[in-house]
Amino acid sequence: MNIRAGQELYRIYSAGQLYLEAKILESDLSLLKIGQQALVKNVATPDVIYLARLAEINPIVDEHGLITVHLNVNSPRNLLLGMNASAEISVPQKRGIIVPRSAVVLRNNRPVVFSWENGRSKWNYVTTGNENGESIEILEGIEAGSEIIVSNNIQLAHNAPVIKH
Repeated sequence: MNIRAGQELYRIYSAGQLYLEAKILESDLSLLKIGQQALVKNVATPDVIYLARLAEINPIVDEHGLITVHLNVNSPRNLLLGMNASAEISVPQKRGIIVPRSAVVLRNNRPVVFSWENGRSKWNYVTTGNENGESIEILEGIEAGSEIIVSNNIQLAHNAPVIKH
């Protein structure tokens, strides 16, 4: 057998030292710190959750705006080298108001959340924070405990009559 320079001959595998290589958006970099806890699920056994810790953040941003991070898996029983997996990195947040993404609409290029008060819609300009595609953080503009309108709000106007279902 002929071997070329740089050709991989073998790979040393240690089941006790597996890590997950994951991609994150560069806009989320400020939320991450070495040592943060993460939850890892692999495709083969999605009901099994593995604990992991953020071990390394690669300082290079790729052409898609993604950064590679390494998560060390604590007890990688039944995981194999090269398996596909996903991870959730726990990011501590202050207590805040979280609403469904559908509750936020744009008016005059500013985010608005409609609240429901005494059968009428109330227009509330809000300042938004972090979001995950499904939910969005409201930093100011609406009080905790307010009843908000999360659907049929695209064409809604301030003080319009609204029937609650």
